[in-house]
Amino acid sequence: MDWFEELPDNCPPKSADKPNGEYFRLVENNPADEDDFISHRSRWPKKKFNVSECVARSLSVFSDLSGAEKLKKLPRHKSKAIVKLSLSEDMGLIKQTGRNKLHHSWWRTTTADIFNSIEYV
Repeated sequence: MDWFEELPDNCPPKSADKPNGEYFRLVENNPADEDDFISHRSRWPKKKFNVSECVARSLSVFSDLSGAEKLKKLPRHKSKAIVKLSLSEDMGLIKQTGRNKLHHSWWRTTTADIFNSIEYV
């Protein structure tokens, strides 16, 4: 696969799966634009994160709307919108990460047609 962002060795992990279904993501812009679909590493290249470099280069998505709604309640995320993404197998790889069982890291491919697969919630 051709990845949208440069990834470290062994990333995504071998345990990542092909996505196939609906996921939810918080976006800052309405309408969503390309800046809403870059990793934390791309957004803040020098920042130290409390996750692996592989996860820092992924996009956070939730497998259920309730996960995104819960995150949106935090003051830092209140003004963001929630979009539903219909992810197909050719759009990258995905893996549940972190303590929240609804949170997934998504490694996007260059061919992922995001803007034809989103719907505002």
